[in-house]
Amino acid sequence: MDEERRDRSAPLLEQGGFEYRKRPHRDIFFTVLYSAYMIVMGVIAIYAFVDRDRPASNQLWKRDYVKDSTWCPFTKEANNFTDLTTLRSDYNYGEEIFNWADFLQDTWIWIVGSAVGAVIVGIAYLHLVSNFAVVMVYATISIGVLVPAAGGVVMIVLYSEPISGGVLCGLAFIFLVCMCLASRWLNQVGKLIDVAADGVKYNWELFFFVIIIKVCLLVYLAFLALLGVAAMTDGHFIPNPDRGAREQRGPECLDSSGDETVPCCEWKTKDWVRTYWVFLALLMLWSVFLVFEIKVYVISSVISEWYFKEPEGEGSSRLALANAFGPSFGSLCFASLLLTVVSVVKWCLEKLKKKDPKNCCIRCLVCMIDWMLILLLPITEFATVRMAITGEGFIGAGVEVTEMLARNFLPTFAIWYLPPIVLTFSAILTSLSVSGVIATIAYHVFKSDLAQYPHPKNYAGLLLAITFLIIFMVLIFFIALILNAMNAIYICFAIDRDSKCETKSNVHEVMRSVPDIKQMDEEEKV
Repeated sequence: MDEERRDRSAPLLEQGGFEYRKRPHRDIFFTVLYSAYMIVMGVIAIYAFVDRDRPASNQLWKRDYVKDSTWCPFTKEANNFTDLTTLRSDYNYGEEIFNWADFLQDTWIWIVGSAVGAVIVGIAYLHLVSNFAVVMVYATISIGVLVPAAGGVVMIVLYSEPISGGVLCGLAFIFLVCMCLASRWLNQVGKLIDVAADGVKYNWELFFFVIIIKVCLLVYLAFLALLGVAAMTDGHFIPNPDRGAREQRGPECLDSSGDETVPCCEWKTKDWVRTYWVFLALLMLWSVFLVFEIKVYVISSVISEWYFKEPEGEGSSRLALANAFGPSFGSLCFASLLLTVVSVVKWCLEKLKKKDPKNCCIRCLVCMIDWMLILLLPITEFATVRMAITGEGFIGAGVEVTEMLARNFLPTFAIWYLPPIVLTFSAILTSLSVSGVIATIAYHVFKSDLAQYPHPKNYAGLLLAITFLIIFMVLIFFIALILNAMNAIYICFAIDRDSKCETKSNVHEVMRSVPDIKQMDEEEKV
C-alpha cells in the first residue's frame, strides 16, 4: 500500500522533458470534494425553488406587488413607520447637469471603435515585444523617468506649484534609482520577454483558449448566481419600511413624506438563504481560482510541449485540456482551494483590523497572511507549471519545484519581479498615449458641434478614461499570456539543467547570460 501511494505521488519523468504517457489521476479527494460541494449547492437551490410559495414568488417577476399593497396588508400591529405629518421632503429637484444616457448615446461609436482599436494595439504590442523587447524595456524605463521629471519641472516653473512638482521629480528620482540597482538584469529581462513572446506567437491558439475560458467562467458564475436567485425564492412579502404610515389611496404607495412613490412590498427571504449565499460565494471564489489554475496549466502544457518537442512544433491545447480536466483536475482543485482558504482568512482578518485598528495581534496576522500570499502565489503557479509538464500531484510538484529552484538558481528569482513591472508600466504608457490621442481628436470633434455635444470637456474626459481602461485590459490580457509562458519556459530550462540537456539553445543562451546563473556555471566549472 505504501509503495502504491509512493508511486502515485512520484513524478512520471525519468530523464526530463514533457510527459506524453498516460497519467494517473492525482488528488482525487479534491475532485470529489469540489463536485460534491457543487452538487449539494445545486440540490438545495432546486429544492428551495420547487418548494417555494408559487403565487408569492411569481410576483418577483410579475412585480404586481410594486403597486398592489394586498400582497402585504398594512396593519397597525406591524406598523413601525413614521407618520406622514412628522416629516417633510428635503429633496433638491435641481436640473441635472450631466446625463450618462446622453453621453453613451452620443459616444458609443467612439467607444466601440476604441475597443476594436484596442485589439489592433494589442497585436501590435505583442509584435513589438517579440521583435524589439530589449529596446522596449529601455524605452519604457526612459519614459518612466523623463515624463514625471518633465511634469515636475513644468509644475514648478510654469504653474508655481513646488509641492506637486517636487513630488513628481521625487517619484522620477526614486524610479531612476530602482532601475539603476536593477540595471545588470535589464538586458536579460528584455531577452526573456522576447523568448516568451515568441512562444506565445508560435502557439497562437492560446489566444482563443484564454478568451473562451474567461467566457466560460462568466457563464459558470452566472449559473451559480442563478442558483442563489432560486434559493431566494423561498420567502414571503412584508410591507416596505419606506411606505407611509397611513393607508394609501389609489394604486400606488407613497413614501413617509408623501412626495414619491415607492414599492408597496418587499421580499423577505428565510434566514437560511443568507447562509446559503455565504457558501455560494465561497464556491464562486473557489471556481475563480480553479479557472485561473486551469488557465496556467493549459498555457504551461502547450508552451512546455512546444519547448521539448522534436522536431520543433506547436503544443497541443487539446492534450492540455484533456489532462487538466482529467488526471490533474484534483490537483488543480487542491491548489485553488488553498488559495481560496488563504484569501478568505485574509479578508476576515482585514475586517477585524478595520473594527479594531489598534490591535497589534490582528495587524501582525494580516502582515503574515499577506506575506504568505506573496510566497504562495508564485510557488503555486510554478507547481502548476510542473504538474502540466510531469503529471505530478500538487504537493509532489510543489516540493519538486521548490527543491529544483533551490538547487539550481533560487537567487535569480528576483529577476521575475522585473518583467511584470516593466510590461505593466509599458502597458500603462501605451494605453495612456493611445487614449490621449483618441480623446484629443474626439474633443475637437465635440467642440465643433456644441448642439449635439453640449459638454465636450466632460465627454472627452470620460472617453479618455473609458478608452484607457479598454486598451489597458486588452494589453494586460497579452501580458498575462507572456508572463505565463515565461514561467513555463523558466521551469523547462530548470528541468533541462537538472537532466544536463539543452533542448532549446536560444533559451539556454539567454538564461546563461543572467548574472546569477552565469556565476553558478563558472563555479561549477572550477
